[in-house]
Amino acid sequence: MYLKNTSTFWKKCIPVIIDLEYTGDVYNPKNCAIWEIAAKYNDKVFHVLINPYLTRAIVPAAVHEKYKMPTKTEFQTANAVSFNVGIQLFCIFLRGLLKSEDQKILLLSHNSFRSDKVVLEHELIRHRMHRHLLQLPLFFFDTLHFVRAILPKQKSYSLNSLYQYFFHKKIKNAHAAESDVIALEEVLNQINKAYEGVVMMLFLTPFSNINGIGLQTEKKMMKAGYSCLEHFYSVNGIFTENIINGLIQLNIFSDIASINKISLEMNCYGVKRLTW
Repeated sequence: MYLKNTSTFWKKCIPVIIDLEYTGDVYNPKNCAIWEIAAKYNDKVFHVLINPYLTRAIVPAAVHEKYKMPTKTEFQTANAVSFNVGIQLFCIFLRGLLKSEDQKILLLSHNSFRSDKVVLEHELIRHRMHRHLLQLPLFFFDTLHFVRAILPKQKSYSLNSLYQYFFHKKIKNAHAAESDVIALEEVLNQINKAYEGVVMMLFLTPFSNINGIGLQTEKKMMKAGYSCLEHFYSVNGIFTENIINGLIQLNIFSDIASINKISLEMNCYGVKRLTW
């Protein structure tokens, strides 16, 4: 759903900044392995080191040396916990933030929808831990999309680039979950704008995850009545012909070439999403 900054939803939200560190290729999120989770809400902080070797026979390699994770020996020396224990601890932290039944937890992370959220969902299913988070009033918000709307025409919207833009220095110990959480908090405080944009629940997908659908088009699709990609599939199906018909009925695309391209992307994404 797309929520304006005047929505009462925001007043009931507890904005928790999070960051996940994982190994593997995010373009194949099913195989990624989370090894660190950090979160922060005001002065309340959370951090857990996760040893993926405890629950996985094969741990994927990092796609770049800057994402290097600890070795098996280093995990053991640090007494890193299993993913299952890490998630249970994370849930305890989040649940402890709730003070009333009508409050919501809003997890904010940079590039959440195409990265952290998707990887987390696959890890939850792999370890059969999804019910723990589904029991919480949990929502996700992508600060990358938010900053793009607030600060147009930036050369780069990576967290490192934004931090450099505002503070004229690099993030100390970048690509470590705790450091990135603090850096994102500092960037958001520097922007100092009320949140507005797409909010997603666990296991639901924003339209902007589809190549060819930008933030403005996504906003129009939501205004037309579709809350997420899964909602669109449930109404129109995942076959290309049905998707084309659904897109035409929206009457928001200016040419058939765009409709054809987007329909193919939606078909491929839908098949992968529903058969993971």
